Amino acid sequence: MKRPFLWAAAGMSAGICLFLYDGNIFLIIPVLVILSLILFRTRKSLPVYLLIGLFLGLFTCVCYRLSGESLLVADGTDIALSGIVKETNEYGFVMRVERFDTGAGAYSVNPFYSLFVTVSTDKIPPEYSEIILEGTVELYSGPDNPGQFDASVYYPSIGSLYNIRATDVTMIKAPGLLRRSVLDLRNSVKERLTLLFPGDSSGLPSALLLGDKRQMGDERRGLYERFGLAHILTISGLHIGLLGNLLLAFFICFLNRKASDRMVLVVLLFYGLLCGFRISCIRAVFTFLISSFSKNIKRSFDRISANAFLLMVILF
Repeated sequence: MKRPFLWAAAGMSAGICLFLYDGNIFLIIPVLVILSLILFRTRKSLPVYLLIGLFLGLFTCVCYRLSGESLLVADGTDIALSGIVKETNEYGFVMRVERFDTGAGAYSVNPFYSLFVTVSTDKIPPEYSEIILEGTVELYSGPDNPGQFDASVYYPSIGSLYNIRATDVTMIKAPGLLRRSVLDLRNSVKERLTLLFPGDSSGLPSALLLGDKRQMGDERRGLYERFGLAHILTISGLHIGLLGNLLLAFFICFLNRKASDRMVLVVLLFYGLLCGFRISCIRAVFTFLISSFSKNIKRSFDRISANAFLLMVILF
């Protein structure tokens, strides 16, 4: 089996390794040696996929590097930002930045790489709304006491550069019809769960159904992590596989197999949208989609190629 996607994924991973030369220049030599051996020992078109993957890996890293440099500003800097509200909480929201201005002129963020900031404010707009805000930059600090929450580690891990202490927030465009419908449905599910599971007990079903762990206390989340069960709180293959097979068993009672597969895929895509389409959810939904699509076109489902394709999508 040729597995062209595996070759492309290998090339993309090699491109990313080649770009990590800052302080790790020794990585270039083994990567180039491995690529040379593969190219010399392989015939036909497979090296072309390797080179395509290599280009995509380098392109992704260049976008990452160029995007990060422009928004690195000092603590206490006054800044104006425009962008999209990604996620809200009781203290503020997470925002995807599109344009920014520190007083030296307005600049656009590279559209090929998303950058985020957290915003502390009492004026919280709806998720997925387009906003303009003004405020002051606050860099994340480490914990003052052992065992305390470490903002300087957590927020950069989710792509957030720093916190903005907002002085003014203006919504310039409300979420679209599809986004509003999804938000209304998600809020309805949360309200129903709160009624069925009053108090802190609604945090676990909310995490299992929507992947939303914000209602769970830090103590309870830490308990799941300590016992190696944190993965069940994230929408992933466990949830998508169970839901997909239950839906398939239901639809196949009324429709043929091909129509049932299509109905399941539509429901899973909407469910992924409802959960926010995080990385683990994207991987699970698209694995189910590829598996179903391969059956419909009378092709075998190759797990290695499917995972290589998903690796490329996630990295890109």
